[in-house]
Amino acid sequence: MNVRFRIYECMISTLHKFPWHASHTITLGARMKLYETALVCIRSIAATLDDVLNQGRGGPSGLTIDLFQELVVAVLGCPGFSEQQKASIVHVLDTLGYRRLTTGWGLPQSVVVTFGGTGPSSAKWPFLALSPKVLVSNELLQV
Repeated sequence: MNVRFRIYECMISTLHKFPWHASHTITLGARMKLYETALVCIRSIAATLDDVLNQGRGGPSGLTIDLFQELVVAVLGCPGFSEQQKASIVHVLDTLGYRRLTTGWGLPQSVVVTFGGTGPSSAKWPFLALSPKVLVSNELLQV
């Protein structure tokens, strides 16, 4: 099994299992380190997938677009990242040509998914540790 594949799996697992419910024990610095690591993973997996798709090379064992989608779901659904951080991830994915992963790509149409960082006010969200509730309308968040 490829080492990078395991790193991506570990990142996904860490984001899902981190004790976000105990927010008083997690520093903003720790959140920033996890965010930076997630960003490195996203850029790395995108570059590797681009090599596989554009140059016809065989990909590392287990590295698929589905794994990338899992990573994006873990990052954009992470309660420890701010809206602004998630919006930055959405921008990076858009720049890399993987914007479709932020819309629930590959999921059945009956499944409605709302990710953080995709709202119109996300890029200018002023808070580091507060996020809007998932189903709050964008009109309510407008200032």
